[in-house]
Amino acid sequence: MRGADTPPPLFIPPRQIMLRLIGAGGAAKICRANATVKHVMEVSGFNSLLHLYETEADALATFA
Repeated sequence: MRGADTPPPLFIPPRQIMLRLIGAGGAAKICRANATVKHVMEVSGFNSLLHLYETEADALATFA
């Protein structure tokens, strides 16, 4: 546990950021991802945390 005088880490892994975001009730969406990004998301397992959408309108509609 960090003390009040301890600076934050220089690097926080993206998965940890996403888990914190989701744990706080937030969400993030990715739209218009190319095939390479889609592949990396699937292989890394991030597609279970970050949902992919074809258009910005599709992604924004899921926030409502």
